[in-house]
This record gives sequence, structure tokens and C-alpha cells, in this order.
Amino acid sequence: FELYTNAIISGNSALEGGGICLTGYYATGGLYGSCQVSGNYAIKNGDEGGEGGGVFAGAGCVFEIKNNAQITENTAEKYGGGVYVRGAPLIGYEKYAGNGAAAYEKDALERLGDCQMVQKQYLQAQQNYEKVTEKYFDVNDIYPYYQCAVARGLLKDVPGKISMLENVLKADPSAAMYPEAMCELGKEYVGAKKTDEAIKVFDKVISDAPAGTFTCRALLEKGTLLRNAGRLSE
Repeated sequence: FELYTNAIISGNSALEGGGICLTGYYATGGLYGSCQVSGNYAIKNGDEGGEGGGVFAGAGCVFEIKNNAQITENTAEKYGGGVYVRGAPLIGYEKYAGNGAAAYEKDALERLGDCQMVQKQYLQAQQNYEKVTEKYFDVNDIYPYYQCAVARGLLKDVPGKISMLENVLKADPSAAMYPEAMCELGKEYVGAKKTDEAIKVFDKVISDAPAGTFTCRALLEKGTLLRNAGRLSE
């Protein structure tokens, strides 16, 4: 959403974001011109809510405030009377990305990459995810190199995408995003006509990953490959 000159959001209440609640990775929003968010209220319900009287911005969002937009006289029962930021939207990412603040830099680079992905700035996103993989690489922290691989794919760099995804072959099957990344790698092997490698990847998902959507997908992909290869007995 975008609010421009003279728009007013006033007199509302909610658990999160009395005036505006922006959530979900790649969600976008902004206040521009002389618009106002005022007199809103974030309420609590037990331990839930009470954050962001005026604006609540979740992790991975793109949220901007520009050109005299005002957030005033809002109230929150817990945190952030005016604005509550969970994680870090685009506002302020550049401040931490590359300034030596190690405690914040990794997350800032990832979130900046996320924001650039939704803005279709795939090259810039790839570069930021690559910085994370170069400076903070952990084979079991799959998210940054998975996202880097996706960005490479969108830039038509299929070999680069495969190379980045192959890191997951060394990851622990219990790691977050393991089955998703493995299935993506298997899919790319299929596209590259590497049938045997693809089957091995799908077999690992079937045998090692927790049962769920991706194990079902791996079974279907493997079955399709075997059928197409005429290996019906398998």
C-alpha cells in the first residue's frame, strides 16, 4: 500500500499496528507527502499484541516514511507507541549493512536482499546474499545461500544457482529449509539433464527429511524421472 498527500489514518485499534499493520516477507508499504497516522492504539490480549500503536512492520517488509509524513499521538500497551519494527524493514538497512556492526550486519544484509527481491532488483539481492555467505557462512544456515541461488536463477545463471544450492548436500537434514532447498536442487538437476544426481537428491529427501510436503514432492519427482527413463520396476 502507499499513502500520499492528505491521507489520514486515525482512531483505530488492533493487537498489532493500530493504524497500519504490515506483515509477511516481501510486503511493501509507505507513507509519502503530508499524510498522517495519528490517534491509533495497539491493545494487548494476554501476552499477545500491544505493539505498534501507529505502525507495525514485520520482518522482511519494505516500509518507507518520506516527505513530511507524520506518525503522531499513537499509543501502544506494550512496545512502539508510534512505530514497532519486528526484525528490520528496509528503513535503516543500509545503516548496518557494511558499517562493521557485526551484531546487525548479517541480518541487515539478508533483509536488504529480501526487500530487493520483492522490488525485482535481483542482481543487488544476489550481491547482498553473497556477502552473507562469504562473511557468515554456515552450511546449516540454509536461508542466505538458498535465496542467493534463487536470485541467480532469476538472473538466468542456472550453473551458478546449482553451484550455490549444492551447499545443502553437506547440511544436516534437521536444518531449517533443508527439504525445500534439496527439492529445488533436484529440480535444477532435472532441468540440466542430470537424472542420476536428481534421483540421489530426491532419495535423500525421502529418507532423511521429516515427512511432509517436500517428501511427497520428492517421491513424485523421483517417480516421474524413473517412468520417463523406462525404469518402471523401480
